[in-house]
Amino acid sequence: MGFIIIPIVMASIALVYFPALFITGNNDVMNQFPYLFGLVFFIAGTLSWFIGNKLPKKEQHLFDENGNKVIIKNTHSFFFIEVKYFIIVFYLIGLYQLLKGLF
Repeated sequence: MGFIIIPIVMASIALVYFPALFITGNNDVMNQFPYLFGLVFFIAGTLSWFIGNKLPKKEQHLFDENGNKVIIKNTHSFFFIEVKYFIIVFYLIGLYQLLKGLF
């Protein structure tokens, strides 16, 4: 269920690349302005936080053979990290790209 991360990153790239392409008219805008790549990850982190908080969390209460109650939780995670906590990962990558682009 955590494969929502890939569309979040793709949407973030589209939100940064296409307006920058329209403004500059240059197809090589990401190499010309390297700090824009950091902006992509800041937007992706923010989107992952909001989308991760809005995703439904379901719990199923089942009983095993012995009559013990078992709770199955549906979590939205990608590599054992919940989608809403990818804000930290994306912000760190964005900060690195921003500093790399500026200096």
